[in-house]
Amino acid sequence: MSDKLVVCSSCGEEVPEGRFCKSCGKPLHEHSDLIDFGGEEDAPPLTAPISDEPLRLPEFGVFVKGMDEKALCSLLARAEISVLDAELDRLIEEIQATRQALRLEHADKGALASRAEHLRETLEAVKRRRSELLEVRWTLRIEQIIEDLNSLESKISKLKESRSSLDKEIYQEQGERITKKSKVLKKEFGPAKKEARGWFKRMIKAQKELLRESNRLDAKHKIGDLSDRIYRESKSKVDRSLRILEGGLKILGELMKIAEKI
Repeated sequence: MSDKLVVCSSCGEEVPEGRFCKSCGKPLHEHSDLIDFGGEEDAPPLTAPISDEPLRLPEFGVFVKGMDEKALCSLLARAEISVLDAELDRLIEEIQATRQALRLEHADKGALASRAEHLRETLEAVKRRRSELLEVRWTLRIEQIIEDLNSLESKISKLKESRSSLDKEIYQEQGERITKKSKVLKKEFGPAKKEARGWFKRMIKAQKELLRESNRLDAKHKIGDLSDRIYRESKSKVDRSLRILEGGLKILGELMKIAEKI
């Protein structure tokens, strides 16, 4: 009897069914597709991921000391999506320009075809990264409180508009219920704003460290300690991390401004 095989969602290899991939070693529990080569009965449903499994967060090349990992991930994921959108637009333009160049009579077909393939692969990689970041759906506490308070404010307005058509006791009952919820949220709002201010300061500090690293690379390149290639690659990574961090700072700063007006 042939072994049941599954396609590993991490490396894409067909491997024997089990808890871990025999090719890359990663868990097979998530999003596995069974391929039955032996005509046996369907395998039982795979179990859900173990709850105490370490949290796997996307990597951003940015470290902010003392900041909650989920909060940082939430901010940087949104910021990087904006960076990726700009990169996608640029890549699409380059691909279109390369295809147009291929139509020219005296074009270097081999070089242009190679470049077009490289751009296509890069485009697919950017799309995959964007999809990964879209899976990050954590909401900051300050963000959730703002959303909930705005929702309660809307309910109060609607309740007042309906006052004439409601029983007096029902109107008062619903008003008190909404007011009570609002008071609870406002009590939590102070600590949430304080937490956000702390995060903002830590992110500013991380930004300064990245700027120093960028300047350090410039200095090493000028004195000959870094080759042109290594300098360009390292500088590109640091500058990209800076753009992502600055985007996260902008998102958090806007939330803080909204919070101060409530």
